[in-house]
Amino acid sequence: MKYLIALCVCISVVVADISLKNQVPIEDWNMEVNPDGTYSYSYATGNNIRADEAGTGGEFAEGSFSWTSPEGDQISVRYVADENGYRPESDSLPVGPPIPPLIQRALDYIAANPGPDSNPGRR
Repeated sequence: MKYLIALCVCISVVVADISLKNQVPIEDWNMEVNPDGTYSYSYATGNNIRADEAGTGGEFAEGSFSWTSPEGDQISVRYVADENGYRPESDSLPVGPPIPPLIQRALDYIAANPGPDSNPGRR
C-alpha cells in the first residue's frame, strides 16, 4: 500500500504543470546599506510595480511605491515614517468627511480653555 501511495505521489510530481510563464521579471533592483545605518533601495517590475525608500534604520524612512490597479489606474503613494509615525500621501487614499461646524467650535473652545487637569504637576 505504501508503495502505491509513493508511486501516486511521484506520478503527480512528474505530471504537474510547473509553468514559468506567469513570472514577472524584475527590471531594476538597487540596494545600498551603509555602516552608519543609512540605507536606500529601489526596484521596478515588468508589471509596472515600483518602489523606492531611503532612510536611517529605526529612525527615519522616506519613499514611494506605485502600481497599476485592476481598473487600469496608476496608484502612487509617497510616505514619511519617523517619530511622528507613518504618514502616507496620495490622491488615491480616501478622505474623511469635514468636521461639522459645531464639533469644530467645541474643539476650538477646548484648545483655547484648558481644564484644571491640564497641568498634572500642580495640585
